[in-house]
Amino acid sequence: MSCFLGIDPGVKAGGFGLIDADGNLIECGGFNKFLTLGDLSIKSAGLERIQFQHRDKGAKLFHIEKLLINFGEWRGILKDRGIDFIEIQPLTWQSGFGLVFRRGAGKAVSLGQLKLIKSDMVLKVAQMLFPNAPLNRRKDDGIAAGLLIAEYVRRIGKQAELFEGTCQ
Repeated sequence: MSCFLGIDPGVKAGGFGLIDADGNLIECGGFNKFLTLGDLSIKSAGLERIQFQHRDKGAKLFHIEKLLINFGEWRGILKDRGIDFIEIQPLTWQSGFGLVFRRGAGKAVSLGQLKLIKSDMVLKVAQMLFPNAPLNRRKDDGIAAGLLIAEYVRRIGKQAELFEGTCQ
């Protein structure tokens, strides 16, 4: 059985999602849980690429450092296990599920509120696609993102298969 892996490196509680070729949940959880999984036939993986903006300086320096460490640990684990992976921009996989978040002009929504709205929406979509996944708390949004990234990788893989033999 081949499966697809999605990873959100996260600052505190990132997560992973593992699904089969039909899009069914195999496993999900945090970094330590992934380390305990046995040898799996992972067809491909998607690792959320980290990105920073000018406003991410100052008080958030600790969070940026932790995110960089998490990202590097995930990359190292994937390379060590010989798993082929792609780095996916957050906006790329999110737009694949219609999860594009922008602060509109004239709206009284702070950046913190926008992050909570985004987190809730990611959880809701993952709960709909994977009703058996343990996504009961807001802090499970990293696991939810991992599942959605895995589904995104599965979908783009299927699209590539559809077009593989058409242009010779």
